[in-house]
Amino acid sequence: MQLPALKNLLGQQCHFVVPWEYKRTCDPPKDSWKKSSSLDHCFFSGYHGVCSEMRISKENPPAFMYALVLDFDTNRGFRDQQFLEAVEVAGDIKPAYIGHTKNNGARVVFLLEEPMPLINIPLTRLIQKHFSKKLKADRLFPGLCQSSLDNVTEYFEVGDRWEQVSNSRIPRKIAMQWAIEATRSYNWKKHDVVIPFDKVHEEVEKRWPGRWTGSFEKNKRGVRFWDDEAKNDTSAVVCESGMRCFSGPHGFMSWRDIFGNKFVAQYVADKIGGSTTDVWFDSKEYWLKRVDGSWGAFNRMDMCLHLKVACGLAGTAGKGENQSDVETALHHLQHHQPVECAAPLVHRPEGIVHTQAGRVLNTSKLRALTPSESPLVVPEEHFPFIAEFLGELFTKQDTVDQLSVFLAWLKRFYEGAHKLRLTNGHVLYLVGPTGRGKTLLSTVLISGLVGGHVDASPYLTGMDDWNSHLFESAVWSIDDVVALKDSRAHERFSALLKKIAANTCFTISEKYRKARQVEWNGRVVVTCNDDPESSRILPDLDMSNRDKVILLKVAPHTLRFPEDTALRIRLELPLFARWLLNWKIPEELLGESRYGIKEYAESSLIDLTRFASRGYGYFEMLQVFFKDWTSDNPWEGTSTDLYTEMIAEDGGLADIARRYTHIEFGRQLGKLMSSGYPISCCRTRHGRVWRINSRFFSRSADKLREEKGKNNE
Repeated sequence: MQLPALKNLLGQQCHFVVPWEYKRTCDPPKDSWKKSSSLDHCFFSGYHGVCSEMRISKENPPAFMYALVLDFDTNRGFRDQQFLEAVEVAGDIKPAYIGHTKNNGARVVFLLEEPMPLINIPLTRLIQKHFSKKLKADRLFPGLCQSSLDNVTEYFEVGDRWEQVSNSRIPRKIAMQWAIEATRSYNWKKHDVVIPFDKVHEEVEKRWPGRWTGSFEKNKRGVRFWDDEAKNDTSAVVCESGMRCFSGPHGFMSWRDIFGNKFVAQYVADKIGGSTTDVWFDSKEYWLKRVDGSWGAFNRMDMCLHLKVACGLAGTAGKGENQSDVETALHHLQHHQPVECAAPLVHRPEGIVHTQAGRVLNTSKLRALTPSESPLVVPEEHFPFIAEFLGELFTKQDTVDQLSVFLAWLKRFYEGAHKLRLTNGHVLYLVGPTGRGKTLLSTVLISGLVGGHVDASPYLTGMDDWNSHLFESAVWSIDDVVALKDSRAHERFSALLKKIAANTCFTISEKYRKARQVEWNGRVVVTCNDDPESSRILPDLDMSNRDKVILLKVAPHTLRFPEDTALRIRLELPLFARWLLNWKIPEELLGESRYGIKEYAESSLIDLTRFASRGYGYFEMLQVFFKDWTSDNPWEGTSTDLYTEMIAEDGGLADIARRYTHIEFGRQLGKLMSSGYPISCCRTRHGRVWRINSRFFSRSADKLREEKGKNNE
């Protein structure tokens, strides 16, 4: 059987070996074991952690038990003959292997028939000690090392001269029984309900004041206080579920016998209330916190087990009762603690949150970065790298300081996350040359402030319909490597970004679970290069989208990033976070919209979005159509009129126009109008009539021909 092992005691990476078959490559001195990180040797354990490839520690507690390893120390050493003698004196279960240690001791290994699951270090320690006791380990050799029984994270040096002394294994059923015995922490009595002694004592003093003297605790002797005729001060002994009597008509009186059903029923009701605290029911599953603080979903059977084992509720009805304590608790949960659903609500208060969808149990553990406690922060002194990075990344464009725009967007985002009152905001686009730190800004700096990010490209581009994992993060990042196959994919992408920025309620789609409505007010951060292919990911900036997007242009010159760039940013982030909370957004950037700040789009990027949009092809068709237009009057007519005139044209324009319909023409004219082109529309009783500034498109065509001529020259 292979067991987890380390190459040296300073190592963290585990591998699996067969200790008794290990071939030594060195014979290191013992005093170097704990000092050398370059030692290539073997130190093994009978356990592996939750992460099987890492050594056992508080952060990586034991997850499975393969073997019980016992250490025996003596100055005289052990002869091989003693190994056989040890096997003879062992109990029914024999050790499998015995070897010599470097300090003249013996190492004994008992193997389990099957690996046994474990929970944590304290319970593993109890199991290890109990197994040693059951196996009568102290009879095998003198000098059983008790410290190794206390330390379950210890790794043993491989030793040498191993001998297989038996084929014995600890049977699975016996190992389970021993584990149950070792970890049994409660001793419930079968007579009746177990009630804490302080509550019993309080009721005794209330009903029979002064009848009991001294402390009221387990095994304490006193008078039969409920019997007025009792005089003997040592005739009764306190037990968990009642009083053991040495006089009177009964040998045992339960608390129910002494105080009556009402007292016991009230205690049980209070106990059930405590057992159902912070437990919620979503019409299908019960939600309660695990030991690690995360929320878990439990079906009815698992919940019954929890109520019986962890809460001590009775699973069967008592005398004269129709339902058990467990059934009463389940009924209470179903009728008094229901929720619409359990879902992650990032940067919202823990527990129950009232949303548009109703009462929702927030299962998110996401938290924003804790800012530094220092109230005064100078950027150049306290976070110099971040200050230089942001100062070089954004330059002033169109008389607008882009860095201030970015900081205003980031402050609103981080401040809401920090206060657990996150509100929706703009979609952020970072556009510029490669190697400038756009992705670093998105996935390290922004992500580090609000607790992480997730790649949302597969969902937003239509490659994946399952989105449940996205709502566990506050930042959805998208990179320009995402391929938008065609104009329809681009339209879908733009529509989704618009919906994300405008809405606060979304539908979670998850395998094997019903769809749920969840509130999400995170941010989408898109990074893309400024080349023609990458710019295809830019959104359509029509009137319905423009106020939901911030388009920032990254400076063209190149910064040199050190190898530890990400580490430097993480180290400076707490101070930057404090400065950001103290920083005041300039008045000119504050907006009256629901996003708190004004939208912004750098002028050259506006043109770039037009080129990337599907409607730009129709813009070029209008340029060709009006290139020889001589009238100063605008063109007027329906979309069908425009379509008819185009297909009647001589040349290639007619062939292009025939690929579309007059309905599509009307739709695209509307998009061009909402994008700011000189097109208007009015409704008449005969339909919609379009009015197009033909001279604008004619001049645009002339300008295009001039540019082509210059390029040819």
